[in-house]
Amino acid sequence: MTSPYLHITVQRTGDVLCVSLKDHQLEDSAIRAMSDEIEAAVLRADSRKLVLSLGELTCLYSLLIAKLIKLRRLMSARHVSFKICNLSAEIRDVFESCQLQHYFDLAPDCDTAVKSLAAQ
Repeated sequence: MTSPYLHITVQRTGDVLCVSLKDHQLEDSAIRAMSDEIEAAVLRADSRKLVLSLGELTCLYSLLIAKLIKLRRLMSARHVSFKICNLSAEIRDVFESCQLQHYFDLAPDCDTAVKSLAAQ
């Protein structure tokens, strides 16, 4: 069965939906589509727990920051626990510079994020 998503991969671990980015160099249109795909995946899976792995992403454009903030607000409104994991050193620096490490729930890796959410 082929994936309905062009920009993300989706895997379910227990009751936690794990989403990873397929591409690590995203254009504006791909960022918008990726955001829509994550939202659709959460709705399709009817999940209340989401882990987003940024993987090898090394550049965080303002549009991607805006989409992550929008995604967090949307997940919060739907009562979905949301963690971001696998931040490169460069992305972690951007999060800290923008004071986003306090806004998002961050985890060092997927396993840690999944275990944390599974315990909820």
